[in-house]
Amino acid sequence: MAERPVISDTKPRSDFDELLDLLDELRVPDGYKAEIIKGSIVVSPWPKGYYTRVMKLVCNQLEQYLPEGHIIERAPHLFVFPGLERAYGPDIHAAHE
Repeated sequence: MAERPVISDTKPRSDFDELLDLLDELRVPDGYKAEIIKGSIVVSPWPKGYYTRVMKLVCNQLEQYLPEGHIIERAPHLFVFPGLERAYGPDIHAAHE
């Protein structure tokens, strides 16, 4: 059961800025990440070590198809989309430099 995401609250919150503040203050256990999904803070485990090789292979395959000026990363970054009230920390992301 520890492998499944845990939702902090069953009732979605409406104040995105408040959620961002809570996310900043949240003490997430080692090996876990926190994201805002559908108005709730979701805490889930980072991928296991063996997953790193898979992510690297995926990045290598996708890199040749990226538009000019874009990069692909597998580092932990939190992307905040205030207009959509979402904040994600994807395992892999591609974006303009």
